[in-house]
Amino acid sequence: MLKVHAIIKKYKLKSTANVMFRVRDGKKIDLSYTSEITVDVNRWDKINQGYIRRDTLEDPKKEFVNLQISERIKIIREVYSHKDQFVEPTSKWLTQEVNQYLLNLKNKDDINNIDLINEFDYYIKNHDISDLRRKSFRTVFYSFVRFQNYYSLIKGKKIVFRYSDIDFSVLTEFRKFLNTEHEIVKIHPSLYNLQKGKYIFKRGNNTIIGYMKKLSSFIYYYKLKYNQTYNPFENYKKGTEVYGNPVVLTKDELKFLQNVEINDKKLQVMRDIFILNCMIGFRVTDYFNLKHSDIIKNKIEYYPSKTRKYQIKVSVPLNDLAKEIISKYNNDSGYLIPRMSLKTYRTGLKKLFKTVGLTRMVTYLNNKTNQVEHTSLDQLVSAHLARRVFLSVLINMGYNNEAIYSMSGHKVNSKEISRYYSIEDSTQIDCVNALDLRIQQQQKPIFTLSNEYENSSILVCERDKSIDLFSLLKKV
Repeated sequence: MLKVHAIIKKYKLKSTANVMFRVRDGKKIDLSYTSEITVDVNRWDKINQGYIRRDTLEDPKKEFVNLQISERIKIIREVYSHKDQFVEPTSKWLTQEVNQYLLNLKNKDDINNIDLINEFDYYIKNHDISDLRRKSFRTVFYSFVRFQNYYSLIKGKKIVFRYSDIDFSVLTEFRKFLNTEHEIVKIHPSLYNLQKGKYIFKRGNNTIIGYMKKLSSFIYYYKLKYNQTYNPFENYKKGTEVYGNPVVLTKDELKFLQNVEINDKKLQVMRDIFILNCMIGFRVTDYFNLKHSDIIKNKIEYYPSKTRKYQIKVSVPLNDLAKEIISKYNNDSGYLIPRMSLKTYRTGLKKLFKTVGLTRMVTYLNNKTNQVEHTSLDQLVSAHLARRVFLSVLINMGYNNEAIYSMSGHKVNSKEISRYYSIEDSTQIDCVNALDLRIQQQQKPIFTLSNEYENSSILVCERDKSIDLFSLLKKV
């Protein structure tokens, strides 16, 4: 039976001594281990293996030292009980194993005391991700910082999140915070230092899921870096984004926009910028950074910022219309098109579409509410629409997918690109007409002209001579 006792050795010239531990297991095993724990030899209680419990002298170390001794005994038992069956235990072996165990505990404590915010910041600055993705991670980082401040407020004390603090309940609270932050900022404006004109907007479910996935990526990195066994996201369901079919221009609408006359010079520029991107299909963040130096042998060659990490080169030949537009804006700036903010570009597109009459009603899935809604095309137009048009028109015209991948920057067999398949209205009309089997064969006339109305456009039923008012209205 394993027995562990704390003892000390007294020396005449010393008032303190290191606590030693004697380990016995049956008659054959008798080991000793000397710890770094020191005690006052004059106040040592041999029976209780610690400081005298009813000591009237005040000593702030007393309880702490007694606790240290108790914990050390537990560690020695833990180390000894998990020894390899082929190991012959010696005092030297015991000392090495206990010291290693203590070192691991110290490292674990240090890891658990790391400020998670600082580690998150380090991850964003140093992790191998694209600049665009780094920017999106930074947005999540700032949200998490604000959440920590808000969490401190509702808990009534200063909270500094450590890795061990992140559990199911904290993740749930963070998700709730992301969903309601646009309301929280109104109730607790002191938590925010928003510049004039800056707002916290209501986030959609897809956006929140994206935030949770990015936080999960950082947590996974932390877990691997510090060899953690615990993963807060292990049983937490982040959810899956839900997207409706992208809203795009039809081929006829694209043709109309290319040819319609526009008198407003600013709107002419907006059309040129939009149409050119319909010809090359770049992500708008890359599109406004393209330069004439990116044109090589009548092709635009570029590594998109989003997929630069994967070294996916995009190569798009320029057709005659694209060359014509580019030639208009060949100036000293070196950029392919006039540069502007995305807000200015979006506002200009809305005005362009409304002015030329691209205002058909469209049905779409609102990503913020997850509800089906209807609105006019000019209200829904976005800076990303041109890329969607590029993909949609080429895919639905039946061009080779690999050729489209090489120009769009998508990975081969990307599931995302399948969303751009759509069916023209004319094709749908042909489909439903095929179900009307009367069209497939010559039908006997249901109505004939009566003698009375021989010279009239009114149709009368042969059976009861009643007037067909519907046909009459059509004639009128």
